[in-house]
Amino acid sequence: MMFQTHKKILIFSTILILLLGISWIAFSSVVYKQYYLISYKFSLILVVSIIIGNLLVLWAILGIVAIQKKSNSLLKVYAFGLFIFLLISIAFLAIGVYVQIKLHEFQNDTNCTQKDIFIQLYKLNSLSYQTLCKNSCKCNFEGNSDEAFQRGIINYDNNDTSPLQVQECEEFNHFNIPEQQNYSDLLQVAEEVLGCSGVCSINSYFVFSDVNAGQPKSDCKQRLIDLINENNIDLIIGFSVITFILILNIVLSIILFSQQPKGKIFQKNIDGLYFVNNQMITVSQ
Repeated sequence: MMFQTHKKILIFSTILILLLGISWIAFSSVVYKQYYLISYKFSLILVVSIIIGNLLVLWAILGIVAIQKKSNSLLKVYAFGLFIFLLISIAFLAIGVYVQIKLHEFQNDTNCTQKDIFIQLYKLNSLSYQTLCKNSCKCNFEGNSDEAFQRGIINYDNNDTSPLQVQECEEFNHFNIPEQQNYSDLLQVAEEVLGCSGVCSINSYFVFSDVNAGQPKSDCKQRLIDLINENNIDLIIGFSVITFILILNIVLSIILFSQQPKGKIFQKNIDGLYFVNNQMITVSQ
């Protein structure tokens, strides 16, 4: 009776993992379809996420097969795989908790003078904002002179060969800021996805994505912090649930494995029929 109860619970929790994997694939695929062109690293993260989702689905199917076939060897493999997923889940959970603890320190750096990442982002944004459509980097701005004046764009033309983003300016290659390419990728993603531009300030036009994409409404530093603050608690709760389900599956797999009959159980019933592990066999007289 206890064996059947454990089996039913394990099947149910394994189905939850299956649904989790499917949801993971669907979410990552939608995001990838919308934003895969933003940057190589961003798209690579989404591809890895899709792969993890597929592995979860495959592992859940393996678990269901192992349970139904009462295969100890498959249950061992299933439990080991779940342990790997558990380590990944715990790692993400720990990162989420750490981020939540440290988030207020980043929120307090209102002038981008305390945290090194904000200092570098602020410097990169300032140099870029002073370069694109200003100084010697003539940009391809499609608006009229009044729009250019309102946005502080002073060096522009309507030439397809002119830069649309600061990364296309020759001066960009001489900024010599640590992690410059990574930081510019981050700001490009922020501009294109969040519609912001600027770090501890608001640029009057998009600098790292497309100068003709409209007018930014918010500071990327604050927008990113708000985004993290809004979603990090949900992520912590989500990974807590995932971790619990994985632990439950591992424990139940071990219990089910320990309850499986070991070796051959030879029995003879009252009718004189012989059974091995509850399967009838013919015995020569």
